[in-house]
Amino acid sequence: MIFDFDEMFGRDAGETEKIENLKSYFLKQRSFSKFINENNNFLIASGRKGMGKSALLKITEHTAKENEKNIVISIKGNELLGLTEIKDKSHIYLENHWKKVICKKICMHIGSTIKLAINDDDIYLVENAEIENFKDKNLFSSIANRLGDLISNLTGINPEAKKLEINNYYPLLKRKQEKNSYTIWLIVDDIDAKFKNTAEFQDRVSAFFTATFNLANSVSGLIIRTSIRSDVWSNLRSMEDQDKLREFLINIKYTQNELDQLVSKRISSYIERKKVLISGKKIIDRNPHEISKIVFEDPMRWNGGTDKCLLVLRTLAGHRPRWIGQLCKIAGEKSEGRIIRFENIIHAMDVFGRDKISDITKEHIHQFSEIEKLINSFRSKKK
Repeated sequence: MIFDFDEMFGRDAGETEKIENLKSYFLKQRSFSKFINENNNFLIASGRKGMGKSALLKITEHTAKENEKNIVISIKGNELLGLTEIKDKSHIYLENHWKKVICKKICMHIGSTIKLAINDDDIYLVENAEIENFKDKNLFSSIANRLGDLISNLTGINPEAKKLEINNYYPLLKRKQEKNSYTIWLIVDDIDAKFKNTAEFQDRVSAFFTATFNLANSVSGLIIRTSIRSDVWSNLRSMEDQDKLREFLINIKYTQNELDQLVSKRISSYIERKKVLISGKKIIDRNPHEISKIVFEDPMRWNGGTDKCLLVLRTLAGHRPRWIGQLCKIAGEKSEGRIIRFENIIHAMDVFGRDKISDITKEHIHQFSEIEKLINSFRSKKK
């Protein structure tokens, strides 16, 4: 059988994977259940690059959308920053700035869902969604433009109010939630993208978490899920509220058995999608080691003897889910779609190793500027 290893091991970034595929191989850890529980109004996914933070946020988004009554907003950190201009660098200003842009984003989304605006708050929401080109012209707006005074006399609402752009969305959102009590899921990923170890970046990221924590605890029905790399979190030395927020941190890490399950679930998901029986037996009925032998040589040469293929794989891939998938795809290319043997993995290590040095350098350069030189000093040396 010829395997398509690119399809089998999926997209490197979980947020770009098809949700049907992601659901089929996503490994649900006990701590992940907190993320989809609306009783927890604020949580942060923490972990190194490639540990599945974005995948967890995407699963959370999909689960929240299964309830049609929920308002679900998923956004990247840079998109929030693009909503307004930062004019000051002080922590208090940055915290208030984050509150404003987050509330603005939520209000724009709510405004785009309102079909008939019949009170001042709804008009403000609809009109400002239109100002931001968030939706087509609302029916009320079109009528108000033509009938003006007549609408005012009949409804008691001043049509000119719609022309006022909102300067502070926070009190508007609070009023709206107190009256209607929507369940709003705000999911923010990559707030620490391109993080640099400067006072400006530290203050900006720290203020974001302080702002979201305070919003989740002051606005009724608002549930916030976000993420941060563990190396960035430990670097936020100036963050006053870090000890307070630590209990809301979900650290993503995997046991050896869980990493093996991640690999086997990707294989079984692929086999199930292709509707193939292996030796007349359904793939789902097998344990991770048995499943792995469908696509990997087992046992493999290792440490002067032999060992299970999954141990070799997770060790050479640095025990990170994304890296394991990347190594499997490169080795699969070397095997030309056939069973991946030890020599295929060894031949893949040159390309894989260079990529990982680049990835580690980008990940940790804010902690140590000479990290690439440090890594290369260990190359081709004995264990």
